[in-house]
Amino acid sequence: ATSRFVPSNLELTCAVTGTTTETNFHMVPCAMQAAAAHVVPKIFLAPSLLLRGGAGGEAARRDAALAALLRELADVLGEFRSIFGEVPRGVDRDVFYDVYRPLLDGFFPVASTV
Repeated sequence: ATSRFVPSNLELTCAVTGTTTETNFHMVPCAMQAAAAHVVPKIFLAPSLLLRGGAGGEAARRDAALAALLRELADVLGEFRSIFGEVPRGVDRDVFYDVYRPLLDGFFPVASTV
């Protein structure tokens, strides 16, 4: 069993339609958030890594930290691609558009009736 958060190993605890399409529709962003969780706080520190100057090897340390952050971010984006790759296998287009999407808030124009 994998310990990664991917749509195929996550479980939806409350569903409206009970379809695998609904489950996977919600699990994709959940898996993406989990994949990015470790790098998001570091991104907020990135502006301090862009400063120039400094005594000793301070600038070189910041450059190395920025490069490491960018490599981590690239890894997360690669993980996102992998997660998105599961969408065609887990989200049936017809079920999504005909069954689930009409249930999403904002789908119908205000003047329409259900």
